[in-house]
Amino acid sequence: MESLKPIAEILVPLAASSISLVSVLALVFFWRQQNKEAVRSRLSIVWHELMSVCHRNPEYLDVFFTEDYENKTTPEELHRYDAYCYKAWTYVREIVEKGYEKKDEYSLICGILAKYHYRWLEKNPVFFGNPRFWKVVDEHRENPHLIFGYRNIPTKEGEVDFGQVGKEDYHRYILSPLAPEMTAPDETGRIRNRLLVRLREKLNRGGKRRIVDLGCGPGNLLPHLTDHSARINELACLDKSKPAARRAAEVGKKLGLPVRTICADMAGLIHAIRSRLIR
Repeated sequence: MESLKPIAEILVPLAASSISLVSVLALVFFWRQQNKEAVRSRLSIVWHELMSVCHRNPEYLDVFFTEDYENKTTPEELHRYDAYCYKAWTYVREIVEKGYEKKDEYSLICGILAKYHYRWLEKNPVFFGNPRFWKVVDEHRENPHLIFGYRNIPTKEGEVDFGQVGKEDYHRYILSPLAPEMTAPDETGRIRNRLLVRLREKLNRGGKRRIVDLGCGPGNLLPHLTDHSARINELACLDKSKPAARRAAEVGKKLGLPVRTICADMAGLIHAIRSRLIR
């Protein structure tokens, strides 16, 4: 036993030191975890604050405003938008500094801000000097995303104002399968809208055809039927919006197509069929 005493005198302090080290490491680990949670909680609060500002100012999520904000704001509105953008891009800078930019939720946020508010950042780069910050912003500018640059749709009495939409460029407001990008031939001569291709194939088979355009809008389909007007016996355009149906009738008349418009929803369509308004 006397021979083990020197060994014990060495091992006991060593064990105590090891336990102390483990305790310190555990404290550091838990402190870092709490710090991360605190940072994420604060980032979440700031993001909700930014979205609350957008709720009060919906034009902040309208690229047709944000890409030309200098010409669309009063001096007071410009000050508010400057303050919003500075806070938003400072938020992105903090995300980058914390190393969170690759995490899905923060990457999405960076992409949203890069899409809507890059114009402001481009005009005010002096506030942000971190090279990593600019690298992240440039990556999001170059990468594909699912944010579509369409205007806020004008409304009237709580519904889409198709009268106003029809007066302007319909496809700047509505993501449509009849948009020029979907109906114009590509470099190989093919048309992306396969339904339009099928419709033309049926009309080319000869004989007279009756066509019903459900939800016709302001008559976007009609210009694609002008080359086949001799084969169209009846063309009924149905939409629940009176301005849209009226606009479709005007387009049909101008194109020389035998258009008959019906202002009704799906229930009205069933009534029209039973009443033989559509055969």
